[in-house]
Amino acid sequence: MRAMTSSDSQRGSVDRSGTGQARGVARRSSARTRETPRKRALLTVLGAADEFLTVPQLHRRLRTELESQGLRVGIATVYSQLRRLVAAGDVDVLLGDDGESRYWLPRREAHHHYLVCRSCGRALEIVAAPVEEWAERLATELGFDDVTHSFEMYGMCPNCTGSAEQFETGSDSRMEHT
Repeated sequence: MRAMTSSDSQRGSVDRSGTGQARGVARRSSARTRETPRKRALLTVLGAADEFLTVPQLHRRLRTELESQGLRVGIATVYSQLRRLVAAGDVDVLLGDDGESRYWLPRREAHHHYLVCRSCGRALEIVAAPVEEWAERLATELGFDDVTHSFEMYGMCPNCTGSAEQFETGSDSRMEHT
């Protein structure tokens, strides 16, 4: 997978308390795009996921989410909303080896990277000062300015390798390394 993320955008937080309300992202995005029940539901579905999701996966989950409100959603609407949210820096996207884009609602406000399970797709956001320092140092040594970067790691999570007792599966999907 190859990341296409926004490195310096502000991101909102996600309420995983069961109320299904995404905070911050919806407020910021509403200044750029109209706030609709479908957009709110999309942010809720993304906020509840612990893995990057494809458009078909998002569409299925979004249809289920909206049925309770008596609303329908077409796949074109999902693509359109995702395009706007990615352009605004509110949603991150990874391009899979199969060429299919996968989407994630970041939980971190700081620039971050991802550790992704190759089997189940579970993702952890990582803020790693050594990576940031290395990228800055390398760009300076090579004479580059205005450099952005993305860095993803792939492996097998403890759930997929059978050592799930070591893996904390709570609502916090982030990790900080300094």
